[in-house]
Amino acid sequence: MGPERRIEVVRSFRSLALIIGLGLIWAGCGEAPPTPTATPSPILSATPSPQEDPPGAPGAQQGVESMTISAKGQSPWSLKAERIQYDDNTRQARARKVTWTLLDEKDRALLEVWGEAAVVNTETQGLSFEGPVHAKGSKGEEITCKKLLWDSQARKLRGSQGVEVRRQGTVMTGERLTASPDLKQVEVEGNVRIYFNSGEEQKG
Repeated sequence: MGPERRIEVVRSFRSLALIIGLGLIWAGCGEAPPTPTATPSPILSATPSPQEDPPGAPGAQQGVESMTISAKGQSPWSLKAERIQYDDNTRQARARKVTWTLLDEKDRALLEVWGEAAVVNTETQGLSFEGPVHAKGSKGEEITCKKLLWDSQARKLRGSQGVEVRRQGTVMTGERLTASPDLKQVEVEGNVRIYFNSGEEQKG
């Protein structure tokens, strides 16, 4: 093989190696980036759970799954709902047929709320319940209203559109209320009426 032929062969191998190398680089650049692993929220978590309606209960549906949302932090709570729809744009979750339990720092129940629907703000952990809404404290205190708001920042319950408070046989009604999480402090405003055990009415 002459010198010119040898140089041509060497150049051919070099060109082939260069083409293969570039092909590998381009192939590596074209690979899809690895899918990032979803990081669970440190504040809110959602867990599917089986429906626990007793057999024969009105509206009970066997095999229907419910969803539970739990919140941690200064005011932990747990919400169980028949269905939950989450909107990532508004950072809100809308729940239907809800049971909400507010807990103390030792995970003991302070308050339970039942409502037809609720809107959960996943950033502030606040909730807005739509009624009729029923709430019951650990000592047997009861609240009934059409709308109830859990203000997680102020740690207050705010009821509106007609409220009723029952405590130790005494009934107090009004247009709106503000209450502490344990219902030990309740303030009712707007056309307030109080009914005592004797049936006597007192107007506010």
